[in-house]
Amino acid sequence: MTLTSHAIVGAAIANLAPDHPGLGFALAWASHYALDMVPHLDYDVDSLTNDIRPVHRILWNRRAMGKISLIAADFAFGMLVCMVIFAYDRTTFVATLAGVAGGMLPDFLQFCYHAWKKFPWTFFQKFHDFFHHPDKMKDKRVRGVASQILLPLAVLVGYFLVK
Repeated sequence: MTLTSHAIVGAAIANLAPDHPGLGFALAWASHYALDMVPHLDYDVDSLTNDIRPVHRILWNRRAMGKISLIAADFAFGMLVCMVIFAYDRTTFVATLAGVAGGMLPDFLQFCYHAWKKFPWTFFQKFHDFFHHPDKMKDKRVRGVASQILLPLAVLVGYFLVK
């Protein structure tokens, strides 16, 4: 799933109990793995993660910078959407940050794994891979993108029905 999808779902979950941001973070973290069980299309970062060169050599080239820019834009868009939808006072601001952080963090830990490939990063990667749906949907782009949009929208509808 995109970072935006993970952020929206994580922030919605955390804002169900905004007075308990630690619980919101933990539940948002768990939601990441639940979302990754659904078949979806991820953007291609294989050239960043499958390269055997040192990290600084991988990151400082035009193609890598384009992919890193895409990830940064996804992060920023997800954060912006969540702040606009959920954060209207100090309590919901903190809950939203906790939910966004918990929802996105497992994907950032993957980059730690690809950079160092040592414990504890190997543990987090194996855990992430265990839950991630094996179908990358590269040949089913419409369905893959639809799941990225419809699932967070369904969570938002559910959130506003419950709230």
